[in-house]
Amino acid sequence: MAQGAAALSEAELLTVLLRTGSRGKTAVEVARTLPQSSGGLGGLFRAPEELRARGLGPAKRSLLGAVLEVARRCLPHARTISRQRPPCTG
Repeated sequence: MAQGAAALSEAELLTVLLRTGSRGKTAVEVARTLPQSSGGLGGLFRAPEELRARGLGPAKRSLLGAVLEVARRCLPHARTISRQRPPCTG
């Protein structure tokens, strides 16, 4: 994290959000599986039901669903916001 969140891979970002694994898998294993099975983080936008299919419990599905919704709401502002300023300030 010394270089910031922008330097993290998709799986690393998801690992930070998940914090713990599920059903015999570490958070890293779960985080690697999600983007692979859905075609990347963008695939989760198009198919949020994939969260349920991957065996995530209700708390993790709710967390990731909320993160996806925050990101979805930020997208219209993304082109005008630089990386130096916090996103979604408006």
